[in-house]
Amino acid sequence: MLAKRDFIHIILSLFLLLTCIYSLSNSNVSFHVMFTFLSFLYYFILIFFNPQKYLILSLFAFSIYFFTYQTVFIYWLETKTLINIYSGRTTVDTVRLISFSLNIYGFFHVLFNNILNSKFLNIKKHNKFKKYNNIKVLYYLVLILFLIEIIYHLEALFFVMKNGYISYYKYFVSVIPEFIKKFSSQVYWVFWIFVFIVNYKKEYYKYLKKVFFIYFTDSFLVLLIGKRGHFILTVLLYLIYIVQEKGFLSTKKQKIKLLILLIILLIITPLIFNFLFIFGELRKNWDFSLLSNLNGNLLDNSLNFMKAQGLSGLALINFAVHHKDFNYENSFLLAPFTNYFKQSIYAEIIGKKINIEKHSRQEAFNSGYLSYYFAYLFIKDAYLSGQGTGSSYIAEAYLDLGYLGLFLVNFIYSVWIYAIYITKNPLFKGIGIYTIYYIIFSPRSVTFDWLIKFFQPSFIITLAFVIILLKIKIQK
Repeated sequence: MLAKRDFIHIILSLFLLLTCIYSLSNSNVSFHVMFTFLSFLYYFILIFFNPQKYLILSLFAFSIYFFTYQTVFIYWLETKTLINIYSGRTTVDTVRLISFSLNIYGFFHVLFNNILNSKFLNIKKHNKFKKYNNIKVLYYLVLILFLIEIIYHLEALFFVMKNGYISYYKYFVSVIPEFIKKFSSQVYWVFWIFVFIVNYKKEYYKYLKKVFFIYFTDSFLVLLIGKRGHFILTVLLYLIYIVQEKGFLSTKKQKIKLLILLIILLIITPLIFNFLFIFGELRKNWDFSLLSNLNGNLLDNSLNFMKAQGLSGLALINFAVHHKDFNYENSFLLAPFTNYFKQSIYAEIIGKKINIEKHSRQEAFNSGYLSYYFAYLFIKDAYLSGQGTGSSYIAEAYLDLGYLGLFLVNFIYSVWIYAIYITKNPLFKGIGIYTIYYIIFSPRSVTFDWLIKFFQPSFIITLAFVIILLKIKIQK
């Protein structure tokens, strides 16, 4: 039976969604800015009621806020107007899109995790998962694949320290053969499959510390290369794992500790953002003499970092608002599929393969990716030299299908994440938690970039190998 508190959460989420839909015709800037902020605040604090149910929701809400909304809110607090950026003046329509996306996803997440939990979540772990074989072989496979990744990232780190982060995307070429790199990159979901299988095979717990150590070592190397987001997201996946699988934050005492930790983090946030701001400047060319030019104080650097990160997704949503009626040749939501198959082995087999040069005009107009098209239009020289802008699932969905697109994408996200949450199958759960990495990052990235990975031959072959490995007996 639905608990009173869970029922209240559903009603409040429904109220926010209905208010959001009802106010789509309202043009009052102050109302939309404050209503959207209060919606974010509500989904942030839900984590204190039930971290297991709402952690991913709070993380996803924070990602939308951080990459699309915080610049709007900070600027509005300072000037009581909406910010004007290079893709056009931010309008009430932009704020509406952000609010609608947040409240659609939030409502379905709360609904599924309360209405359906009583039926599915209490299912006991199935005994058949205890019959998996060759777990130690799987452990060694994870180590080998991670070793290749670490060698690759060390090589990339040396390249970046010599040539700068900007050159990395266009000019870095590894000595590791491409086909080997494609298989080693599968380690991130193979790793999680191993972790979830160990939940059924307690005799292998001793290996968990080792695989998590190499997991974070690899992630730290990626951070040194300059990819801040990857490191943060790998840490967040670990947080999701210990909360949902290990029951961390399930007691009142642990929730109090979480509150204290968040207060401490809030206090030291200027220090963290100041470091990330300086690191973001330093990584461009790894020229330490540039540090002398950063004259801003701690608060200024923190605000500059927050505003800059908030612009990353906001700029694309602004573009979508101002260019909604333009006749685009490609579907931005389907770009990962159309672009991949144009250049894949499947296209080569039928003689339809197209080679698209990276960071070129051809890529901007023929790949179908909004991020490339947008970067070419607004930062052409920087884009051609190897830089980019990222994308935003909100902008892609709206340009393709309007508000219906936003509804469908957020609904798909909520269903997929709920399916991962309730499943007991370690293979599906391991692959699933890997996709959450991309979904949390989607407010400033490609909508379905994670989905196309399931069609890649390296994924299919690796998955088949893992399944066969777990089914046959080759060890005592």
